[in-house]
Amino acid sequence: MNRKLVTLLATGAVALFGSSVALAEGRAVTSSVTVEYSDLDLASPNGVDRLYSRLRSAARNVCGEYEARDLRTRASARSCYVRALGEAVRDVDHAALTAMHQGNTAERLARLDGRSNRS
Repeated sequence: MNRKLVTLLATGAVALFGSSVALAEGRAVTSSVTVEYSDLDLASPNGVDRLYSRLRSAARNVCGEYEARDLRTRASARSCYVRALGEAVRDVDHAALTAMHQGNTAERLARLDGRSNRS
C-alpha cells in the first residue's frame, strides 16, 4: 500500500497559542499535523479539492485561529497559516493542487486590493 502523507509544520508562531511559558522563555515551539491522502484520487478535481480542504484545515489546526482580537496574535497566526499551507502544497508537488493554491492566493489578494482601493 502506498501511503501518501504530508506534514504541516509551524515553528515560533504557535508559541502565541500553545505555550506562553515557552514564549516567555524565548524557546521556539514547533507543532505539526500529518495529513494522509492515499484515499483520494488526485487525478480528479474533486480529489484535489478535498486534499486542499484537508490541508487548509490542518494549517488552521497547527497555527491556531487568526481571528483573534490582538493584532500581533492575528498577524502571527495568519503568517503561520500561509507559510504552512504553502509548504504543504509544495511538498505534495501535484500540478493541479499547486494551481488551485495559486488561484486561491491570487483571488484573495485581488479581494484585499479591491477593498484597499475603495473610498
